[in-house]
Amino acid sequence: MVVRERVVSQKGLVTVERPLFHLAKALAQDHDLQYDSIDVAGHDQYQQLPYAQIASENGISADAAQLCVERTVCLFSACIEKRRNVAFIWRDVGMLLIEGKRVQMKFYEDFLEKLNGTADMLQALLGVGFAFSQHYL
Repeated sequence: MVVRERVVSQKGLVTVERPLFHLAKALAQDHDLQYDSIDVAGHDQYQQLPYAQIASENGISADAAQLCVERTVCLFSACIEKRRNVAFIWRDVGMLLIEGKRVQMKFYEDFLEKLNGTADMLQALLGVGFAFSQHYL
């Protein structure tokens, strides 16, 4: 989810678009995970993954895409259940890190810059204590 915020930067008050990561509350409660959650009114609905689009972009069938996602989620859940540290990587977006009970989503700097268009906007975002990571290929 992306929210628009007005933040103070070196150039004054600017509007930035900031991505928010939401971990399912049931998952967090079931596994006693802790993360900084920000509730945004009107953004509590979940959408089905676009399996056909995922399949098309990766040259596989929609059934294969769905099976891959389901198996990944099962593995992810098993790791959390066993209290293993997990780094779940979304290409070109960022990393979901789970270390012990602590959950943190770190967005790549390149992703944040694409979202906001300029380095000035990125600096405004970073000024509000935003988690980011350098994007290495």
